[in-house]
Amino acid sequence: MKITKEYIAGFLDGEGYVGLEKKKDNRIKRGYSIRFRIELSNKNKTLLEEIRKRYGGRLWLKSNKEDCWQLTFGNRKDCIKLLEDILPYLLIKKAKSKKLLEYLKRTNSLIGRGKMLTDKQIKYFSNGITKNNN
Repeated sequence: MKITKEYIAGFLDGEGYVGLEKKKDNRIKRGYSIRFRIELSNKNKTLLEEIRKRYGGRLWLKSNKEDCWQLTFGNRKDCIKLLEDILPYLLIKKAKSKKLLEYLKRTNSLIGRGKMLTDKQIKYFSNGITKNNN
C-alpha cells in the first residue's frame, strides 16, 4: 500500500487530532507539565500500520469503540518528522500543526540544558492548540 504525504495530511485534517495539554504535576516548580500529541483514528488497522512504519508512533485498539484503532504520536522526533513532511499539504489543521512544530523545535533546543519555557512562551504555544480547541 503506497500512502502519500498528501493523503496523510488529508487524513489528519479529517480524522486526526493535534494538540498540547497542560497536566497538573506537583513535581514541577510551576505545578504543571505540557504534553504534546498527534492522533489518527480509523477502523482500517492496515492503513495506520503503514503510517506507523514510516513515522513511528504507538498503535492500539481503543477500548471504548468497537474495531477502532488509534495511532498516537507522543515522541518528539516522530512528531517533528511527520509534521515537516505533511505541513505543506494540510488545510484544516495547518495553523495548529505549524505552531506545534515550532513548539517542538523550540523546546528541543532546551532539552538537556536544564532550561524551560517561560510562562509567556507557554501561553503563546498553547493559544489555539490546547486540548479544548480540537
